[in-house]
Amino acid sequence: MAPVTATTTGVLCQLIDDPKLVSLLDVLCSYDKIGDSHSLPSEINGSLLIPDVDIEGLVGELERIQQWRFDEQADLYQWIKPLNAIDAALRKLMKDFPALLLISQCRKLKDENVTEETQEQNQHLSKLYAESEAEANLVPSSIIHAILTILRFLAVLLRNSYNKSIFNSLQEITDLLAAEDDDIASQALEVLSSLAVPAHMTTPEMAQNSTVLHNSTSSPSHSRLMMLAKGLGSRGSGLGLGITVTADDSFSGQGTLPQYAGQLFFDFLPPSSSKATKIHLSSTDICVSHVATNKSANLALDRQVEKKRKTTNTSIPGGVASSQTKSTSHLFFQALDQIGGRNNISTERLFDLLVHIRLAKSFHSRAARIAGVEQRLRALLTVLCTHPSQDILAGYFHAQPELCSELTDLVRPTVSPSAVSSSGSVGHTKSITLGGMEFADDEDGNENEKKQAVIKSIVESSTSAIPYAVRTLTVEVLTALVGRKDDGSNGVTHVARQANVLAELGVAKGQFLGLLPTLIRYSLASFKLLTSNDKIRGDSETLKTVEENNKQSHEAIEDVEMKNDLGLELGMAFINATKPVMTLDKTESEEKALEFISCVLCLAYSVINLSSGTSALTEGGLIPALVSTIVLEDPYSTLVQKGRSNTTDTYTSILFKSIVSQSIQLLEGAITNNNQALSAFHELKGVDLMVSNICSLQQSITKVDGTDGKDIDNNIPKCHMHLQGSTRILIYQLLHCLMVVFHLQETSSRSATFSTTQGTVLRKKEMTDVLIDIMDNTSSYRGVLTSLAITFLCDTMNSDPRIVHYVYECGLADSIFRIIKSCCSNCTSSSQNEICDVDTKNGWHEPTIPASPELVMALPNVLTALALTEDGRNKLSEVNPTPELLGILCSPKFAMPNSRCMLGDMASMIGNALDEFMRHVPSLKSMVIESTVTLIKRVNFIGKELVKEELDLDMRSNGIGRCEIEDSRIRFMQYSHNLTQILEQILQNEEHCAPFVNAGGVEVLLDLHPLLMPSGKQLLAHISCQSSPSVAILTHSTISLGLTAAIKRATSNDNSAKVLKKVIAGLERCMIDLENNILDLRNNTEASPKSDNSDGNHDTNVLNISGILEGLPRVPLHSLQSETCNLPMLRSLSCFLRDIVNIEWISVLLSVVVKISCSSDIGSRGRLEWLKELSTEDFQLLSTKLSTLYQSSLFEVCRIRTEDDYDTRDNTRWGAPGDSSYHPAVYRLRIVCAEGAVVRDGIDIDSCASVGGLEMGEEVDAYDRCINGSGIMRYRTAKGWVSEQTRGHAREPILEVIEVRGVAKKRTQPLSKDPKTKKAIECGIPDICSASAAVLSRLQNSQSNLYSCLSRAVIVGFKYLSTRSLSEQQESIFSRVGLLSRAVATFLRSNFDFVHSEAQVKGRIPSLAEDGVAMYQGNVLNLMHSCIYEERRDKQILNVFVFCNLLVHDGLEEAMFIPESSGNAMEIEHDKMSNLPSTGFYGAIRTVFRHSLCTMAKFFENDKNSASNIDSKRKVSQRLNKSVASSFPSALSLLRL
Repeated sequence: MAPVTATTTGVLCQLIDDPKLVSLLDVLCSYDKIGDSHSLPSEINGSLLIPDVDIEGLVGELERIQQWRFDEQADLYQWIKPLNAIDAALRKLMKDFPALLLISQCRKLKDENVTEETQEQNQHLSKLYAESEAEANLVPSSIIHAILTILRFLAVLLRNSYNKSIFNSLQEITDLLAAEDDDIASQALEVLSSLAVPAHMTTPEMAQNSTVLHNSTSSPSHSRLMMLAKGLGSRGSGLGLGITVTADDSFSGQGTLPQYAGQLFFDFLPPSSSKATKIHLSSTDICVSHVATNKSANLALDRQVEKKRKTTNTSIPGGVASSQTKSTSHLFFQALDQIGGRNNISTERLFDLLVHIRLAKSFHSRAARIAGVEQRLRALLTVLCTHPSQDILAGYFHAQPELCSELTDLVRPTVSPSAVSSSGSVGHTKSITLGGMEFADDEDGNENEKKQAVIKSIVESSTSAIPYAVRTLTVEVLTALVGRKDDGSNGVTHVARQANVLAELGVAKGQFLGLLPTLIRYSLASFKLLTSNDKIRGDSETLKTVEENNKQSHEAIEDVEMKNDLGLELGMAFINATKPVMTLDKTESEEKALEFISCVLCLAYSVINLSSGTSALTEGGLIPALVSTIVLEDPYSTLVQKGRSNTTDTYTSILFKSIVSQSIQLLEGAITNNNQALSAFHELKGVDLMVSNICSLQQSITKVDGTDGKDIDNNIPKCHMHLQGSTRILIYQLLHCLMVVFHLQETSSRSATFSTTQGTVLRKKEMTDVLIDIMDNTSSYRGVLTSLAITFLCDTMNSDPRIVHYVYECGLADSIFRIIKSCCSNCTSSSQNEICDVDTKNGWHEPTIPASPELVMALPNVLTALALTEDGRNKLSEVNPTPELLGILCSPKFAMPNSRCMLGDMASMIGNALDEFMRHVPSLKSMVIESTVTLIKRVNFIGKELVKEELDLDMRSNGIGRCEIEDSRIRFMQYSHNLTQILEQILQNEEHCAPFVNAGGVEVLLDLHPLLMPSGKQLLAHISCQSSPSVAILTHSTISLGLTAAIKRATSNDNSAKVLKKVIAGLERCMIDLENNILDLRNNTEASPKSDNSDGNHDTNVLNISGILEGLPRVPLHSLQSETCNLPMLRSLSCFLRDIVNIEWISVLLSVVVKISCSSDIGSRGRLEWLKELSTEDFQLLSTKLSTLYQSSLFEVCRIRTEDDYDTRDNTRWGAPGDSSYHPAVYRLRIVCAEGAVVRDGIDIDSCASVGGLEMGEEVDAYDRCINGSGIMRYRTAKGWVSEQTRGHAREPILEVIEVRGVAKKRTQPLSKDPKTKKAIECGIPDICSASAAVLSRLQNSQSNLYSCLSRAVIVGFKYLSTRSLSEQQESIFSRVGLLSRAVATFLRSNFDFVHSEAQVKGRIPSLAEDGVAMYQGNVLNLMHSCIYEERRDKQILNVFVFCNLLVHDGLEEAMFIPESSGNAMEIEHDKMSNLPSTGFYGAIRTVFRHSLCTMAKFFENDKNSASNIDSKRKVSQRLNKSVASSFPSALSLLRL
């Protein structure tokens, strides 16, 4: 379908002002039968089912829209449903009436999960086309009308829309280029050209208009378009573009053209032959009748026609030289009959043949030739905008060196003297002189006749002989040629240089009368005349105010214009000499004239972007012409005409504002690229003119409201009417151009000569009122324009801090504070400026501003500017806007899935602005830090409430409220992401770390971490579906790593002992929560034994989790029956595993803090304090609890993984779906990566194309998964394949699975049919017990990190003492280091003893198998190795103190002995062997060696027996099992020490 690769999650609905457009969109959306479902059955099952759609009703609605007369450009994200319906209607019509096409394009099946049967059906469908002329004629006219209506609407919609990348019906439109009906083929080409070019009435910035046509490199669209860009011939052959469209149907017109162009000559090479084949159709074959008549009679008749044509200055259609041609299908099949059928020609050459047939047909009448030229220009326009290869385009122009000259000749008659003189004169005239030029003017001064003359000279072809549509398309082609960007530079591209386009346009120094400079002046002069006089006057007071504001500026510009003899007056001379009687509808003609002027300005904008073009156009009088356009008033505006706010601007008014906006853009580009343009702009007092125009627009708006934008009674901002989009754009362009001018003015070498400064402009009351009105009516002016006004104010204050006082005095600062402080929450604080309670459910400083990223970025910067003075800082301190500003970061309005506003680095920008704010205003630092910590508390409160809702949802079987809770989880995920970004910017300044720690920042961050994980079944699904749950980051890497980085910065830049104490306290709180959840889980699993408190140590026994997984079912999550009895068990298990993951993170964090404390850049005072914290009784007790948890979790993992049926279950889940019940039917995915996810059309990443993307927080369903050749888990969705995590070392998670359901059925075909694709690995999900054991195994890494750092602390402590003489204080340090050393050794010793003590407890847990004991001991030996030995780049460190403690605890009397021996061999006596310990690490090494060697011997014996058996097949020899692989290397590594 059309939008299958587009995601609308977080896309804000377009605010449409025109009610007619809203009504149209609602009606068309009702025809969509697909809806918002994430999955498409046609893609899942491989079928080509087309959704039902009411084609007749849809066509009836589309037929009403012939032209786009709305103010807004369409955002295609809002038109996805209509595009769905249109695409379905097109495909259904093409499927039901295959004879519509003469050639059918075979579609590539990119979905690899299509069945063989469906693929055969698709191949059969791809051969459906008209087999004969009779079959082509059977298509009903109603069907042709329906398709034409659909295509016509698509062309209009795409021409006036943006975000065109979601349009995905390229294949259907390309197929219709080969339609039997010429109108359908022509309309399909118009759709492609509308798709390729930027939105109508916008500047042609090609890079911003990315579509499927731009990104399609292998599609046949580009090759077909290049064929359509061919013409009848060149100017040298007598078949140039100009003569082709101007020659009429008489013998003196068409009869003078080369007649061979009306015949078909086509050569091609058949697929199975090396000899070329020719096809020839003569004029007799092509035309219906070609009756020979008397030549003298024809000449006489032709002379009469020629006389009439010259007299009336019009072309006479249907002359004697014109002929009616046969149908395209008749000629097509006639040509195929000459070569023996379509099997003797390839599909590509078949389309080329069709193009040549249509070219030959178009020769035989002027109307057909004009239509053919229009199609050629549209095809050329499309390829210039979208074709990926500049070499092909360069070759195209190289083969036709005169083409660019022909294009410019099509536009040249618009401003040529012949066109002016041919239009004649109207009424009695008198000669007047303007600017040294003498030209005619009407006696009675009728301006209306002048306007009619201008319109006719532009619109009607009688004045120039070139049709209006051809001239407009030509200008667009030249715009695309100049504006094409192949190498990313601002210079002329190779294609444009090859075509010599700038020279043909007359863009060079000294060419004042060049084509483009003259055309620009003529167009702007025409525009000025069109909008002068003859306008409906509105309120006299309003017009009087506008006149007074502009009087001085108009006088200034008139003085300069009178000095320019060849400036704007030259264009006026052309206009006044062109005054024929109008024959077209006035309104329609005005619209066409304005549209042509808009196209000319687009061409000028493309040239302005070139460095060489700016100087040339500036010398050609561009600046005066543009400045004179800016001051024009809108004569078409309904506000001026009727003075009421419920009217909608007419289309002519929209065009007027668009042209003025384009003129401002041109002016901005010129003064940016050329200093002379800036000087000319200031000489014309352009700043005053722009300010006057902005004030006039604002006054006209507020005058309509009648209250000047304020509520008279309460003196508060009053919401304006909904301003039209064109009005907002015009104000935006004026204000933005002013900012650019002032910025260039500051950096210019002539800045001292410019009298008008930004501060001077701001001090004007009119400009102040404009900015206040914009900021007080954000809902009307919208976020982008409001942000620009704030940025303008911020730049003014930064450039001149003296303005700050005026900003506070005039009320501008109050308007800014109203934007920030206008929150809709029910604050419970006593003062509006205080921070609200974080535990309110009604919103916390909820902002009311629009969800605009530009506005969000502007607000923090303006606060810094407002604090440039002491009075400003005091006022800011009183207002305290930071809570409301930070409230944006936790507002549902600004978060996914509601808005994409805060995606990317938006929060980082806010944090950077706040860092600058605190750096410049240190007195307000505490206020910002306090607000930041309160923000984290608010996010914690939201997360705790969310966890409760998720757990309650699991207990409800009906699933009511699931969607709302899932959206809440997505929003919370982005809130947390925002926090990490803002903390990264704030805490990178070491001066901010201490206030953050003192304000309680570390505690709230520790409380936030467990809330990042989903709760209940979502967490279990997430853990079960992880490819590596024992090492994967379960809390979204960018967020959890961001929290770790924040605490690391706080530790590095503040007293580490303080942070260490807070982290230890946080770990103690987590241990208490874990104890409660352990008891809860044991109570809800009947097979789990209860804790034994016989030794009196309740806390330690509770944390002994041996056997806690015994009662869990050995089935995967999706196979577990959703009965009520399972819900408490699943809830308890999820809470237990969440605490385990949280303790793992805090343990690693504790080790990081200790490691930072041990670093050499920490002073002695800090070292004393953190050593004291590690030697307290509280930490010793915590260490004992952690030891019990670590030991029992490792014991439980080894027990589960050495069960008898564990290998069987594990091997089964690696089977294919259907063969294994471990594959769910549906995986519910949630995107967690901040950058989103890339969707590809295959399993492999490098060799598969991207077909779209998914945004952060978006949820989709997947129906299959596998591990590709790169080792990445890939999920297949309805849109394509997405990855579980990124490639590379980081392996950051991209998605998480929040639900699994159903059991997958057997696949009908392999995952990939590409032989180059590496074989994928099937991967089902493990059972609940195995997945839980994988989570417990994560503690092994955390305890290794923690005790390794504690061991390092021991070494650092002794190093510190070795450099100082022992005093009373040093003796205290020595005792603490010794206590810490004994604690580490005791922990390591207890690890070896735990497995034996648990084995002696009978009836409590199942016994640990021999493999399990070896696995346990091997992991403990690895832990000991990491604690006592550290290898760095330049040295190796052995912790002798901990190692000696272990030896003493093990009872080793002689640590090393070598008996005397007279031989070379060393023999150890049996009695001295008894001195070696049987327990401890020596005993563990002996146990591991004994088990490993025995196991390897068994495998060797089995392999030997298998080899002796002749009948048995040779298998790969297995030397090790899991227990040996995990234990034997650790024992060997320790022995090497």
